[in-house]
Amino acid sequence: MATDDVKRRAGLYGVLREISRLVASDPVREALENAPESGGMMTGERRAVSVDEEWLAACEGAMEHFGRAIEQSRSLIKKDGEVVRIDRAKRPSKDSVTHLARHSNLIKSVTDDGTLAPEEIYINQNDEDLAVYENRFLYLALTYTQDFISHRYDGITRASAEAGVTLRFDRSYRTQSGAVSYGLSMSETSTGSGDAAGLAEQQTIGRIRELLNTVSGYLQSSLMKTVSSAPKLTPPIVRTNIIKNNVHFAAIYDLYSYLTSYQGDGFELKNDAKGERGIDERTAAALSDIAALQFFVAYQGAFDGWEDSESAYEEELDEKHRQTVRRLRLDVEAAREKAAAGTLSEREYIELLEKSNAMLAEEYERAGLDISDLRRKDRQSRGEIIKLSAERDMMRDRLEQTVKKAEERIRENAQHAEREYSARADERIRRREEELAEQRSEWQRENDLLTARLRAEGLIKESAFEDIDDRGDFIKLEDEYAALGEYYRKQWTRMKKLIRSREWKNSKDGGEGGQ
Repeated sequence: MATDDVKRRAGLYGVLREISRLVASDPVREALENAPESGGMMTGERRAVSVDEEWLAACEGAMEHFGRAIEQSRSLIKKDGEVVRIDRAKRPSKDSVTHLARHSNLIKSVTDDGTLAPEEIYINQNDEDLAVYENRFLYLALTYTQDFISHRYDGITRASAEAGVTLRFDRSYRTQSGAVSYGLSMSETSTGSGDAAGLAEQQTIGRIRELLNTVSGYLQSSLMKTVSSAPKLTPPIVRTNIIKNNVHFAAIYDLYSYLTSYQGDGFELKNDAKGERGIDERTAAALSDIAALQFFVAYQGAFDGWEDSESAYEEELDEKHRQTVRRLRLDVEAAREKAAAGTLSEREYIELLEKSNAMLAEEYERAGLDISDLRRKDRQSRGEIIKLSAERDMMRDRLEQTVKKAEERIRENAQHAEREYSARADERIRRREEELAEQRSEWQRENDLLTARLRAEGLIKESAFEDIDDRGDFIKLEDEYAALGEYYRKQWTRMKKLIRSREWKNSKDGGEGGQ
């Protein structure tokens, strides 16, 4: 079976041969081929890998046995149970009766007809256990085989991909109508080139990769997934009757024993260096073919000739298709006339069928070309859609960022306005408190003056309560209190008018200031 690298190499070689056929009569191609060599060299170096066929064949031969052993899926029935109340017992079994006979204390009563009425009864549960010794050995052998192959596969692929190549190809010529100069220079040092390994090496790598895929598939089976959670086996392995006598398990045991005792890397490396040398005739011819194609590409790009070339290509295909179909139809009609006349031989009849099939194949091929063109245009449209979607997403992201920034500015402005409003409110409250404090101070001063005036006028005595010792003094005190109250009410009425007048004046001044 060819690997992907082998298929890719074969495909590229086919393309190269088709290019060589198309440019065989190209004037640039002929000129480059006939031009004197003005310079050219190439070198190459790689690491050739030789794989030990013994371990590879042993692993390949055991894969079928692994698959058959997994299909057998051996298991063990585990018996387990518990004593439950009689009303919870769903399916009593023979083991329930045996257990009851051994534990008569569970019997609650015995009826007159001898029927036992237990209070509790034993119920067993049978579980299938896949983690038997043989299955655990199978899992151990698979994982060890996977590790063994993976270790060597990594080393082989890493070594086979280490390569380097340099190439320089120069050609120039001059004619009466002009001059052409062509130069190609390349150098590569790679650890991942699929072209460095030889065909045999790539096929061997493909076999190893197929082995790894098979082992990984076996490990993903339901049986191995279940066994993977069971306790792992540790060597030495006990050869049970199944491992010893079953043909599949015996083969797996032989492989496991072989791999665990295997010594060495399983492959050898050899440096394959090609020193600096001139370009051989076949390589020069292929490079000339590619050069002619590159000149064609250069002219198409320089003079915007892609659409014209594409139209000419499609017209050429249509004309070839029409000529082929016309020729096939004439041949088929001639064969049918012979068949109607009874002069058509068996061989001619077969040729008629082949020509009919060829005509249908031509139709299918043309339809396939049309479909390919539609698919190409569909890919281009999808590319444009993806590009537009990316631009739309980019614009959407920009819009979202703009909205976020605007919202952030609005939030900052609102917070700033709130802080300014709060500061102005605090300032107004502070001024109002100062005005009230000043007003209270003024009221206190006026109250003190009023009290002093009343005392001076004899309306208030300076004596304390303890100086009042008879009824006459108390009556005088009440009269003084009544006179003080009357005086205070009059003063308070006057002060309220004064306060209202001031408040109205302040509010009016504040309103004009706000306007």
